[in-house]
Amino acid sequence: MTEDFALYVHYPLCRRRCEYCDFPTVVAADFPHDDYATKVTEEIAFRADDYAPSRLRTIYFGGGTPSLWPATAVQRVIDRASSCFSCADALEITLEANPGTLDRASLRALRAAGVNRLSLGLQSLDDAVLAGLTRDHTALEGHRAFDLARDADFANVNCDVICGIAGRSVDAELADLEQVCHKRPEHLSLYSLTLSSGAPLRRRGVRPAADDDAAAALTRARGRLEAHGMRQYEVSNYAQEHRRSKHNQLIWQGQSYMGVGAAAHSMRSGGHNGIRTINPPFSRYMDARPTQGDHVRALAGTRVLVVPKDTFAAELLMLGLRTTEGVARTTFRQRWGIDPATLWDATIVDGGLVTIDSARVSLTRRGIWLADSLTVQAWRRLEQCMTSNAGTRSVDLTRQPGGKTI
Repeated sequence: MTEDFALYVHYPLCRRRCEYCDFPTVVAADFPHDDYATKVTEEIAFRADDYAPSRLRTIYFGGGTPSLWPATAVQRVIDRASSCFSCADALEITLEANPGTLDRASLRALRAAGVNRLSLGLQSLDDAVLAGLTRDHTALEGHRAFDLARDADFANVNCDVICGIAGRSVDAELADLEQVCHKRPEHLSLYSLTLSSGAPLRRRGVRPAADDDAAAALTRARGRLEAHGMRQYEVSNYAQEHRRSKHNQLIWQGQSYMGVGAAAHSMRSGGHNGIRTINPPFSRYMDARPTQGDHVRALAGTRVLVVPKDTFAAELLMLGLRTTEGVARTTFRQRWGIDPATLWDATIVDGGLVTIDSARVSLTRRGIWLADSLTVQAWRRLEQCMTSNAGTRSVDLTRQPGGKTI
């Protein structure tokens, strides 16, 4: 059976860098839109054979702010991908967009180019919160962008929302969320604020809510979203019936994905091992030449990491446990030789954090808020089992395995 894979296209340009952001972005007044599209399409064509004969199922334009990219350039990338790969009949094509970058003409052009799913970075519909997060759009622009997307025939819209800001009441966050729900998006991604130690927002005194406060807010938010017909299917993601993100689901299920563009990540499943590539940053991407490495076709300066069996298994376990469907026991056992039901102490299961039945292992509605800590416990047990059973080397799962640059 032919496997599906996902294509991720990274567009790095932003008008201004938000002070909580950790993504590889650039701010430039003279960004080479057309030349960047040419480079991306050439990269797709050069690397295509590494993903054959898999079928392309989704294309996701992320960033950065892909809504700053002219629709003509977006269409060039879609057309090249469609010509290089065997494609699913209903190709899901998502583009991330910031409200302040959209107008009626640009949305209609993107829709005509083939984009059929829009992911709006609303974050909030409260001007004070947007200003505090250093977003460069207003609540009114958020409302207007959503309405214009509907006018442009986007029938599948996701809204990103940030919650879990210290000092903000749960009632205020729920009122904000209610405004978004009244727009009736098909999908909603609800993220708790996270800040790296060096984030400018942290230096300005902004803090994420305490873990217990964040969990309480998320639990109440889940109830509110369910009342609007949106069911949780991953820690941070909710959707109406049949509107789950196909792109993210492929990745959470451990399918291969190809990342093109500056600093983009890729993962290709190679049996019991995985092959991860990390493209050079924008400062070197445009001049990077195609290179044939030991394992992959890639651009010069690409970081290539062969992910060993135990680490690869742990990563797929982590991805699966973040979803409400969890991990299929038979599939995992056939691939890795270990039953995932054996990876926690009885106290975790008896404590109502993990559900185990004959088919699957999953986190409960309470346990899913503790996905990170529960996954770390499972990782440690998995590492011990695989080292003992198969003689694989022990890997520190808090660090990325070594690799080489080609």
